[in-house]
Amino acid sequence: MTLAVAAVAAMAAMTGCSRVTGSLPGGQHTIVSQPALKASPCRQAYENWKHGPARSALSALMAALAKVSAAGAAQDIPLLRKALSQMSAAAGNAAAHPIPQCADPRAYYEEFIARIQAAGDYAKTASGLTGILLALVPLKAVPAIGRSLTAELRRTVGEHGSPTQF
Repeated sequence: MTLAVAAVAAMAAMTGCSRVTGSLPGGQHTIVSQPALKASPCRQAYENWKHGPARSALSALMAALAKVSAAGAAQDIPLLRKALSQMSAAAGNAAAHPIPQCADPRAYYEEFIARIQAAGDYAKTASGLTGILLALVPLKAVPAIGRSLTAELRRTVGEHGSPTQF
């Protein structure tokens, strides 16, 4: 169940201690605690996004990922299937709040969300432990995609530092 843990870690990094960050189809973002940089139209759009409705959608996604991790650690297959299904719904909600495209022109956030949603969707029809383990495969790439997204955000909107990275 290490894939679920990796996904939770990626979301935790994305949201930070008390902040949430993320991105959606057409644009991706990260939240980072640091002094404001010189405002640009893209930076302002990103700031508006990260403090808008996407914030609560990403918080819900992080909570769903935490449930997946807990169910995986407990090796509770029925609970894991349910948690993965809830994770899929939360990812769909997060996808409804796309990040400004200027911040993520390579659409890393879209891929980030899509992989999380795919894992949950696969779990809905999976049978047995093997099916659930196969459903977790899309989550394997989530940490690398998160790193790519973080690098992109640093380049496009000047997001720097940690702890709030994808």
